[in-house]
Amino acid sequence: MGNKFDITEEFINLDEKVVELENVCDKINDTERGSHLLEMYNQKKQEAEIQRDRLAMIIDAMNAAED
Repeated sequence: MGNKFDITEEFINLDEKVVELENVCDKINDTERGSHLLEMYNQKKQEAEIQRDRLAMIIDAMNAAED
């Protein structure tokens, strides 16, 4: 496990990836391959959200330990 700074940076990067993926999905929504790509996106988004939630819990625990 990294330090609080590393975990916070990873947390921010995951949020940026989710926004980027949502923008791409909006662009491809009406294309022929869109449905397949959106299915893959939804899978990656779920994985990122789970990882984000875990990182948020770690950050909360680190903040509580500092207090």
